[in-house]
Amino acid sequence: MHTKHLGFYLTPDGRLAIIASKVFWSQFIIWFPNKKYQKIIGIEKEFLALSSKGREYQNTTVEQTIQGGGANPEYITRHPIIRRNVDDTLWSLTDGVANEDSITYMSSDWSNADGGLAKWFELTMTWVAGNCLLSSLDRRVSIELGASLPMLNSPMVDHNEETPDFVLGRWMFPRTAESIISGGSQSHGLLTVTTLAQKDHMGVITLQGAKDRVLYHTLRPQAKLQTVRLRLFARVRTYDEVNNLWKMKTMAVPTSATDWWHTRLHFVSKD
Repeated sequence: MHTKHLGFYLTPDGRLAIIASKVFWSQFIIWFPNKKYQKIIGIEKEFLALSSKGREYQNTTVEQTIQGGGANPEYITRHPIIRRNVDDTLWSLTDGVANEDSITYMSSDWSNADGGLAKWFELTMTWVAGNCLLSSLDRRVSIELGASLPMLNSPMVDHNEETPDFVLGRWMFPRTAESIISGGSQSHGLLTVTTLAQKDHMGVITLQGAKDRVLYHTLRPQAKLQTVRLRLFARVRTYDEVNNLWKMKTMAVPTSATDWWHTRLHFVSKD
């Protein structure tokens, strides 16, 4: 039986799983240089590395001393696998765990008559990310209808900040992805045990129908209303790498020459 040297899969709950042989983890490091995608995937470090026995580097839960006293040999995995100087001009590799990632250990274990190199290829170790990609990858939040009407603003709280809101209506994007577990062997990765299905919308999509609750907005006093401009906007998530924060922004919904939409407005007198 031969396992895959390196594979990327989705778990049934939508998380990224990296399954690789013992040979791969002993020789390579996976780099996530973009903070935005670190947050999307669900990893709190820039470099992902496992020792030859599956211990994850930069593991902040590892204690410095063992119970009863004495230094914990696994504490080395608490540090990042790659260290940089202040000017970011020099990268240095952290010394590996003794009897796991040292050249002496690996070279002797590979030539060991009891399995040897074949054992390193047959054994796999799995790293699973923290976020569901079915949710975190989709930055779309809602569709909004804006109008040039003299409306009173409705306060909206966006990431703990209050902002004025003048939209006529807001409809959340539907989530239609689903996963199905069909069975298989984990020793060959999750590809044979996970099936991902997604239902796509075709044709006209109704955001608000005749049976849905009608949205009313109070208008400011206006002598004469001659023209009303309407426009569709999309509210999307965006990541601020400087301040390490998720934020929201609105953008005009991109359309082509064949796209169309319509809305119906009702004006009701308060008298």
